Amino acid sequence: MDRLKIGLIGCGMVAQVMHLPYLREMEDRFEITALCDVSEQLLDALARGYQVGQTFTDYREMLEHAQLDAVMVLTQQHAEPAIAAARAGKHVFVEKPMVVNLDEADELIDTARARSVKVMVGYMKRYDPGYLTGLREIESVRPEIKLIELHDVIGPNAAFLGHHKILRYDDIPVDIVAQAAVKRDQALRKAIGDVPEHVKRAYGMMLGLTTHDVSILRGAVGSPEEVLAVEIWDGGRFFTATMRYPGELRCVFYTGATPGIRRFDEKLTFVSPNRTVEISFPSPFLKNAPTMVSIFENRDGAYREESLLASYEEAFKAELVHFHDCIVHDRQPLTDAVHGRQDTELLLQLVRSYMKTWER
Repeated sequence: MDRLKIGLIGCGMVAQVMHLPYLREMEDRFEITALCDVSEQLLDALARGYQVGQTFTDYREMLEHAQLDAVMVLTQQHAEPAIAAARAGKHVFVEKPMVVNLDEADELIDTARARSVKVMVGYMKRYDPGYLTGLREIESVRPEIKLIELHDVIGPNAAFLGHHKILRYDDIPVDIVAQAAVKRDQALRKAIGDVPEHVKRAYGMMLGLTTHDVSILRGAVGSPEEVLAVEIWDGGRFFTATMRYPGELRCVFYTGATPGIRRFDEKLTFVSPNRTVEISFPSPFLKNAPTMVSIFENRDGAYREESLLASYEEAFKAELVHFHDCIVHDRQPLTDAVHGRQDTELLLQLVRSYMKTWER
């Protein structure tokens, strides 16, 4: 099996909780060759813990000096280092959201094509065995599905992270923090223009949370034909959307934050006249917690409810296996940069639909 030399840009929470442990576990597939972060103390600690020989505080230096096959972009803002990695001829795994605006998406796609490298977006739920089981369970009634309900109403991530050891240091230069804030604001402005503050906050929540939701929705039924209605309220902390798909299929989607409740409530439900299939996702930071599938139907004259537990396999690990296989066997990732662009476009459609109503 080909062993890929991989470098990480950004060594924060998701790197420490998920990616670094699984990369080390799969040492037959990956060699952690270099780490990059703006915190030197964090780099020193992780380099010792994972026995990594090269560390960098500037991703451009890492791309120039480290011998790498692939790069994982795990920073707060992903587009700039992802584009630079693709330009350097490295295969790229980029955490969601892939980009903030479509200009960033187009530049990343064009650069990857020009350099013949793979770009994969970290939508780990698309590789979740429970989600894949749920998709198989709707196949028999797929043409009959009339309604999809998708909701994502969750408490703070910190409530699900307390049992993990996450290293944090206060040595990040203030000018780097300030520059990052300016760049993010510029990217947001290019995406949605000058909008009210509650819309800006809602789009930020969409980028951080809803990207997963639109990805699993796209994986199940593709893209909607039209966004029918969107409402945003409570300062951008809640929104609902109704979307039309081909035929008589509609999707009702709602999301929001409940910071005072330690609860993760994300479900994707398919309703047909003869069968309902519900996929329930756990918090992504509860390792190996299964995604459950529930089936509701009449069979042999009786109403039945059935629960399926497909696997305890961790979706974060499964996506890394897929990333490796795509590079080694020259396959296109299931969640490639084109899909990332489509998901960003749908988020922007939600914002535009709301703004049309709000401006009236």
